Amino acid sequence: MEWYIYVHARDDSRSSMTRTVCSSWICAVAACFLFMHPGAVARAAAITYTPSPIEHMETAVTSHAPFADHLAKTIGRPVKIRYERKHADIIRLFRERQIDLAQMGPLPYVKLREQFPQAVPLAIFKEADGRSSYNCALVSAFDGPKRVGELRGSIALVQPLSTCGQLGIDYILGRHGKGIGQFPHEYLGNQDNVALAVIRGEYAAGGIKSSIAAKYATLSLRIMEETPPFPGLVLVGNGATLSREQLEAIRKALLELSPESSKRFIAGRYGFAPVVDRDYQVIRDYLGAR
Repeated sequence: MEWYIYVHARDDSRSSMTRTVCSSWICAVAACFLFMHPGAVARAAAITYTPSPIEHMETAVTSHAPFADHLAKTIGRPVKIRYERKHADIIRLFRERQIDLAQMGPLPYVKLREQFPQAVPLAIFKEADGRSSYNCALVSAFDGPKRVGELRGSIALVQPLSTCGQLGIDYILGRHGKGIGQFPHEYLGNQDNVALAVIRGEYAAGGIKSSIAAKYATLSLRIMEETPPFPGLVLVGNGATLSREQLEAIRKALLELSPESSKRFIAGRYGFAPVVDRDYQVIRDYLGAR
């Protein structure tokens, strides 16, 4: 059985989509997970699942493989992981019905829903502390600014449509009468890139999830200030490609997972929480107030 993922060949807007077929150590790891329910019909059309590009491709594919396996067992169809580096591309492909399920942050979900009402929120990925929400943080290196008022120089951001990018950092800076437009800033693609660039001293500060900042605390990454909690990463189903029954089966299966079952996951190991669209109204309210 052929197992494959989709990746972008390059980061720029001229990049073309290429298919990688089990050609690296990623596939050696992922080959352990045959995204097919035992006994399922091999010719069944595959479901396409796209994780949020928070992590590097290698990490994302490995960490989402057990979750994709569970999805396949739930709906009785093979599931393939399609990795995309840019939130904007995920939104576009979802609307074009090339993505059936996607893990999305609050801002990308809100932007998708504005354009595509058939996007259905199914369940929130809980954080390590059990919450169904997370904070964004403005971070600096150990020898960098300790407070927002001391901030000078450039800021590293993830992507324009990252919740902890311009939106989250603008929120923090706004408390101090400042805005992201007053600082030179660059988009580095994912949160690990931002954290490491700040640690290396390439930027005065950066915007990432607080939990990602904590991961790099041993490398002396410091949180200067955090946003209030934003609703968590959400699994979004495509109502134009999946039936109501399939969407409900996925929702039910995730919400009924026991703690013992979810522990075998990497992505999703802390369990799932119920979600409705109005949970993300806080993002819409903030966007409207900017």
